[in-house]
Amino acid sequence: MSDNSFDFLYQNVDKLKGIGPKKASYFRNLNINAVIDAFYNLPSRSIDRTQDINFKNLEKGQTITTLVKVKKHHYPFNPKLPYVIECVKGSLIINIIYFSIKGNFLRTKYPEDKELIISGKVSFYKSNLSIAHPDYIEEIENEDKLRTFENIYPLTRGITLKDIRIILKEAKNYLENFDEWLNSNLIKKYNFLSFNDSLTKIHFPLVKEDIENRDLYRKRLAVDELVSNYFAIRYLKEKTKKKNESLNLDFILQQRLLEKLPFKLTTNQQDVINNINDLNNTQYRETVLLQGDVGSGKTIVSLLTALPFLQKGLQVAYMAPTEILANQIYNNVIKFLNNDEVKPILLTGSTKNKDEIYDKIKKSAYNFIIGTHAIFQENLYFSALAYVIIDEQHRFGVQQRLYLAEKGINTNILLMSATPIPRTLALAQYGEIEQVILKERPAFQKPIITKVSNVDKIKDIEILLKKKYFKHIASILDMSFS
Repeated sequence: MSDNSFDFLYQNVDKLKGIGPKKASYFRNLNINAVIDAFYNLPSRSIDRTQDINFKNLEKGQTITTLVKVKKHHYPFNPKLPYVIECVKGSLIINIIYFSIKGNFLRTKYPEDKELIISGKVSFYKSNLSIAHPDYIEEIENEDKLRTFENIYPLTRGITLKDIRIILKEAKNYLENFDEWLNSNLIKKYNFLSFNDSLTKIHFPLVKEDIENRDLYRKRLAVDELVSNYFAIRYLKEKTKKKNESLNLDFILQQRLLEKLPFKLTTNQQDVINNINDLNNTQYRETVLLQGDVGSGKTIVSLLTALPFLQKGLQVAYMAPTEILANQIYNNVIKFLNNDEVKPILLTGSTKNKDEIYDKIKKSAYNFIIGTHAIFQENLYFSALAYVIIDEQHRFGVQQRLYLAEKGINTNILLMSATPIPRTLALAQYGEIEQVILKERPAFQKPIITKVSNVDKIKDIEILLKKKYFKHIASILDMSFS
């Protein structure tokens, strides 16, 4: 990849014309930070706007794109009735229907005797074909631009399809044909196209086959992601491999606070803590993957493994995927790890007085930093970061993990995942990363019961869940007033 293409694709989206810091913050909700991230926000579906009216195959709800001539405006005598614009295509009458839109605007948009290209879903009104609120109304010279396959993308507040298309259209010119790195037998076996062609056909389909083969292109990108992630993890492990010496961690504080917990750890939880302790105390910079179902105790295990670092006078960063989870973790630290040697601080996007907090972190006034993406800020400096815990690690890229680890010296990383990962897939994705698994659930937790029911009993299930919910709320209220 040329330097020019690399610089453009990996720049932040707020560097593009028309996208400021506010809109860039909305893009982050779609995991689009850099320009190239927009290519990995894959379309959820596509609309075929190439089809004209064909009575042999015409169905209600079908999207058509056709040329019409505006004949007459029918003004509703009652504002609750639709505004109808009668158009013709040869001898065929096509009604364009609008609700709650003023006639002055529509008369300007649809001058009588003018020919226009319209695109929208077909329905029927008074025995005639109709299109309610067309998606597009274009001049005749724009027909070729409109008769395409239109991708529909996942959106979030503040982001429109137009915003995503602007990025993709501009970035398309910077995609280059990369040298093939997949095995030729693998490409032949699955009929893969190149990485560049797969990306292009997904986002800029030209023919119907591009839509029909979308799953094949997705698989190609999935293989690329898996392979690149594997090499990135290997690079991460190699780059962070050797320390000058082991930390000689002390586990007295960990044991003391463990004994004060209002619940008893399972044997499996204790074994996992000991395993992680041993790994953290080697002369290697370890990256450990902690797997366990929801409710298996990953959080308390991770918090307890952080204590030896704090006792040593080092700093720990806990990375949560959302502000709600970051708040929960912070409250758990206050509740279960209450000790003079534990000095926690919550750092999220909504945290106030950030400059003051940054200064205190730099001076080690806080040694346990719990937060979200705010921890990645370039102007946040740690004085002695030695341990990074990343919850729901799949939400953070390898580059983000590496960047956070490099904020410290000889930093160990604990990745946590509630997603069961088969051993063969874990080896393929995580390479030589050490893996520890929480297999048992705490005894005080109720067992999870899975049942299969007939679809006809959906209403009965809703009633049962409502009863359980209100019973739970009532018990909470009784506890509050007792």
